[in-house]
Amino acid sequence: IYKNNDCIYKASTILRQRGYEDFTTKLTIQPDDNMRNTENIVFSGYIKKEVVYSEYNSSTLVFPSYMETVGLPLLEARQFQTIILASDCPFSREVLVNYENAYFFNPFQPEELADLMEKVMNGQIKKRHLVHIAKSDKDNSWGRVVKEVVDI
Repeated sequence: IYKNNDCIYKASTILRQRGYEDFTTKLTIQPDDNMRNTENIVFSGYIKKEVVYSEYNSSTLVFPSYMETVGLPLLEARQFQTIILASDCPFSREVLVNYENAYFFNPFQPEELADLMEKVMNGQIKKRHLVHIAKSDKDNSWGRVVKEVVDI
């Protein structure tokens, strides 16, 4: 439940109500019988690390979880300069401090996620190609964790 995929389902429904039909959200979980409102959603299940990294280079990461010690996908996507739509929670703020491709939404307000997704689809949010890492990012303890955990 805390992964909050329901927020993604509801945001997708809102986008369809706004007239958007040509978008896909990929979840790396298996569907179950209780899932609803899953149009525009692809359930890929487990995917290899190389595929994940390829997705970071060509997609937007949506991370609606509201309880994590650290969101590893946030750390990984940041290394690839991916646009990240993340729950506005202390752990995600800490991991994404000073990261210019991060956008935050209330994880209990799917309308806020839908608004951000719409801005990405319309090009109002574009991937910024970052040429430097702020000094505070170099000193960020999560940056050191990434170097140890993620083999990039």
